[in-house]
Amino acid sequence: MSSFHPRETFGDIYPVKRERIERFISFHDFIGVKVETKYTIYANNEESIEIPRNPKLTKTQVLDLLNLVGLSMDDFEAFVYMELMVERSAKPI
Repeated sequence: MSSFHPRETFGDIYPVKRERIERFISFHDFIGVKVETKYTIYANNEESIEIPRNPKLTKTQVLDLLNLVGLSMDDFEAFVYMELMVERSAKPI
């Protein structure tokens, strides 16, 4: 059985692209409802979240955003590593 350690393969993911957190929350039924100068508002039926329009977000920023809507940092990081694996496998050798 292989032991794969994404952090060793891809390194630290932070600062992370804003688009990655936007895709992650979209899987949790959040949709963009309003674009402001400094942030974009995403909402689902019960909650909303304001994501800064910065091109990259720090680990602290991501943790704060996820905590606001009860999403897991572990799930987010697994999602990012999955995306990185797909991106790497799609690149020509």
